[in-house]
Amino acid sequence: MLGTLKNLTKIDLSDNDFTGELPTEIGDILYLEEFYMNDLTLGGSSLPTEIGLLENLRIFSAVHSEIGGQLPEELGDLDMLETLHLDENTLKGALPTSVATLSSMVTMTMSKNELSNCLPTQLAKMTSLRILELDGNRFSCSIPIEFGSLTNLKKLYLHDNELVGEVPVELSELKQLQELTLYENDLVGEVPYDLCALTDEVSGNLFTFKTDCDGITCSCCTNQC
Repeated sequence: MLGTLKNLTKIDLSDNDFTGELPTEIGDILYLEEFYMNDLTLGGSSLPTEIGLLENLRIFSAVHSEIGGQLPEELGDLDMLETLHLDENTLKGALPTSVATLSSMVTMTMSKNELSNCLPTQLAKMTSLRILELDGNRFSCSIPIEFGSLTNLKKLYLHDNELVGEVPVELSELKQLQELTLYENDLVGEVPYDLCALTDEVSGNLFTFKTDCDGITCSCCTNQC
């Protein structure tokens, strides 16, 4: 039925009794700009690859809807996408590098899933990003030094993962950053002075900076013990 509604520009399926899989016909609604499907019971079903056909989509929000499986590479075809919320689902596997091509993206949140592997260095190409929330997953490896290119970023949540290594000094290039959370990881070493300089009350914007108590030394952070 959804596929017959080809002229719709907004769909909101949130908080109702819709269950099962999202129909592949969703890809036929070519004029769709806003798609909300929060608080559903999809039983772990994956997003259909046909979602990549929604070339006019600007906002996609599917929070707490029991979406599982891996994210389709076709997400990278949503050239107009500005806002993506996929928090509190059971998404697994690597974050597809194809999302890095979404140059219009301003907000991307995927907190509290089961995403794993390394954080893709390609995300540094998303220079329009202002909010990036990837906390509560299983990302490993180190924080990419390339993230220093995300100079419009205001909020970066990476806490509650399995990240290792030192906090890269390149993050000090994020002059607009207001919130940075790195606790509940396996980071070590001393937080660079240049990054701490962003917390200066006069010249800096970073008012929330949280790290672990153990393994990492920081003179400017709030410790989460």
